[in-house]
Amino acid sequence: MRLNKLILTVGLLLWGMFCFAQELAYAGNPDTSFFRARDLAFAGNRTVARDTLTRILTKYPEYTDVRNLLAKTLSWDGNYEKARKEFNRITSEERKNKEVWVAAINNEIYAKENHIALGLVNKALSFLKDDIDLLVMKENIIKKMQPKIVAEKKTTNYEETRKEFNRITSVDRTNKAVWVAAIKNEITAQEFHIALGLANKALLYLKNDSDLLVMKRYVTLYMNKPKKQTKALVKESIVEKPKNNRLTVSNAFEVFDKVYESMIYTSVEYQRETKAGTIIPRINYNNRFQTHGVQYEIDFYPKFSKTFYGYLNYGYSASPIFPDHRVGGELYANLPKKLEASAGFRFLDFASTKVTIYTGSIGLYAGNYYMSLRPYITPNPDGNTGFSGNLLVRKYLKDANNYLGLRAGMGFTPELKQLRSGEELLAETLLYVESQRLQFEYQFTGWMKSNNYKVNLGVTRQELVFDSNNFFWAVSAGLQCQVGF
Repeated sequence: MRLNKLILTVGLLLWGMFCFAQELAYAGNPDTSFFRARDLAFAGNRTVARDTLTRILTKYPEYTDVRNLLAKTLSWDGNYEKARKEFNRITSEERKNKEVWVAAINNEIYAKENHIALGLVNKALSFLKDDIDLLVMKENIIKKMQPKIVAEKKTTNYEETRKEFNRITSVDRTNKAVWVAAIKNEITAQEFHIALGLANKALLYLKNDSDLLVMKRYVTLYMNKPKKQTKALVKESIVEKPKNNRLTVSNAFEVFDKVYESMIYTSVEYQRETKAGTIIPRINYNNRFQTHGVQYEIDFYPKFSKTFYGYLNYGYSASPIFPDHRVGGELYANLPKKLEASAGFRFLDFASTKVTIYTGSIGLYAGNYYMSLRPYITPNPDGNTGFSGNLLVRKYLKDANNYLGLRAGMGFTPELKQLRSGEELLAETLLYVESQRLQFEYQFTGWMKSNNYKVNLGVTRQELVFDSNNFFWAVSAGLQCQVGF
């Protein structure tokens, strides 16, 4: 009897322990928990973040991003040996994970274990041969291990390196590896203003590049924060990822001095960055000619190589103020001498009219300025051909997301639905009318750097389609808000 009671008691105890262990076992969404832990870590709550990361790993031990962030938080708090073990576990399996190698090497640098750091960077280079970031890290580690040299000699070396990088980037504008190395050279030289300028310039040619954005944040934080906060903030900035998703809402209106009623233009779009390129589905709503209409569009910007990328567009609408179908395609090329060129077409299919428009562009980067000229050629079966052009000039301010712009257009164009807004044809009757357009624009970032805002103000002088040589004036204004997440 006693034996049975003992067995029952032990059984109940074991069952209770099992149930308690089940309560402690992780049962949530690992991705959601990871993002929450990452936010906590960036906010300084690293102990709480580590608890979450550790729980995720009990069920998903091979979740690399989780273990990598766990190791980084340990490193940030000075637990270099524990961080080393976590990094080693990842690199023993994922030999070509550059992000983890870099973090592991930085961990040894923070711990002042330069010999271990040098060994790690040599090991990483055996799997990631000739990687420019690892080579720069190796050079910097060797410099730390060498006896101190005269400050003047250091300055001379940085200046000579700067000249060499400038020589390459002046010819090869889209060589990311060289841009990264050039920026790191200035960081090592403590020339943070020069580093920031180089990062901004590189982003003009390699728009929204994730590594360059992270480096820019590194430099900006270092320049703006007190020295006692710099070390921790810089470490956090290195792992912060740029936003791959963006939601944009645009609204504009246009008023006329005669004939036409005011018109409203609204659009909502979602932008997603992928390895293949950028995808942008969009919904357009217009109220024109006292008629409401909705159009559905999708844009795709495929990446073919460092030199070439494309633009594809398709739109559909059942509204009479939009074409039934809209198709566009264009091929862009990054050329030497700071040039960019493209060639393509637009096809608009209305109920009673079909129009093909041939277009292209030639763009030039000059310092903080960007200039682009785009012609439009529209053949007509009757023998008339429409010619028009648009000129865009932008001056970039502190980075590629902050700029002032001016758009100007003029020429004889086919008017589809009798009017055009910006570069979009809006009319239905195939008539050739004279027009001139001028628009000012200003884009800036908010206190959250991932959010952009753009305002524009424009004026148009255009010939009435039903009264040759009689012109109307129109004034337009718009606001665009873009949120990154």
